[in-house]
Amino acid sequence: MINHQELSLDETFHSGLSITKLWCEARIDKDAPTKTLRPPELSPHNDIRDYNVGIFRKKEEIKRLNLIRTTLFENQELTLSDIHGKILVFYPELSLNDGLMCIASGGFIDENDCPPWATWFYYSLGTDDGSILYCWIPEAFIGIVNNAIDVDPYSCLRWL
Repeated sequence: MINHQELSLDETFHSGLSITKLWCEARIDKDAPTKTLRPPELSPHNDIRDYNVGIFRKKEEIKRLNLIRTTLFENQELTLSDIHGKILVFYPELSLNDGLMCIASGGFIDENDCPPWATWFYYSLGTDDGSILYCWIPEAFIGIVNNAIDVDPYSCLRWL
C-alpha cells in the first residue's frame, strides 16, 4: 500500500499539483462541468486505464499534461492560496466502466469512471488496489464528484 504521506516529499507530485490547480481554476465553467476540464489540447495520447499501456508510458502521459499546462498557462494573477478543492484518487483497476458514475455526476466522471484529464497530475503504482491516478478537483465540482463516489460499488474513486 502506498504511503500518501511520502508524496509530500515528491517534487513531481507538488509541481504537478500546483500547475493543475492553477490551470483548472483559470478555466472553470460551472455551467459546463462536462466540457470545462476536457480541453482538446490536453487530450491524452494513452488510455490511462489500458492494461497494455505500461507504467512508464502512463507516467510520461501525466508528465506531458503537466508540461502542456505549464507552457499554456496564462493567468499569472491567480495564487495557490486563492484556490480551493480536493485531491481525488482514481484506481483504474477497480473501475467497472459501467457508466453509473457518469450518470450520477452529470458526465463530469466519464462513462469509464475516469475523472476529466485536465485534473490529472500524478500517477503511481504500489497499492493492493493497483495503480493510482491523482486528480485535482476544484471546489466547484466536489459535490458532483461526491454524487459519483456515492454510487461507486468498488471505491475506484476516493478522496485523499
